[in-house]
Amino acid sequence: MSTYQVIKNGAAITGALTYVEALQKENTFKRADVDNMASYSVDIFMPSRPVVRAEDVPAATEEEDNTMERMEALAKHLGIELEEGETWEDHIEEAQYPSYGGYFELTAEGNDYLVLTDEEADKAASDYIADSLWAFSASFLAEHTGLPEEVFAALQPQCEGANEAFRKLVDATGDFDALVSEAIGADGRAHYLNTYDGHEWQEGEFYIYRTN
Repeated sequence: MSTYQVIKNGAAITGALTYVEALQKENTFKRADVDNMASYSVDIFMPSRPVVRAEDVPAATEEEDNTMERMEALAKHLGIELEEGETWEDHIEEAQYPSYGGYFELTAEGNDYLVLTDEEADKAASDYIADSLWAFSASFLAEHTGLPEEVFAALQPQCEGANEAFRKLVDATGDFDALVSEAIGADGRAHYLNTYDGHEWQEGEFYIYRTN
């Protein structure tokens, strides 16, 4: 059993287990790093997206607190123009149920988008790869660890349940950073971050990925 902090609309919720069970079905998990949040011991099974623990979510810094700039970048990408008296917040808001906890995700026109700096996009893609090593081909993992393909092929039927074992094997016998670099070099970051159509767009200093 692992302890997770669960919130809804910025406040600790009650009946957490029931709520988490509903989120499991939706493949959605709302996370935030806030003070005095209630904790619940629950087992989380997320078949397609990683669970992000509160302690893994970095605190926002003054430099990173650039919500309006991110909104403007997304608005440019979508061709949203302001009418007199409007602000970007009239068209765009922070995603209520982000797909990637801990990374900046916005909602506009009914769709969700990651809006990240180059460094954030690298880190997000690396995190996604770390949580989905089990899904990589046995031959790719064997190439980066020197272990026989059969080792990974034998574990893969366990899917997400074997991912921790995959990570330990990679760390013990290979170079995880080199694996990530080659995976991103071959497929691009959007392969891991844009779950809608696999594209990456750049607007100024930000990189944009649609997630639904």
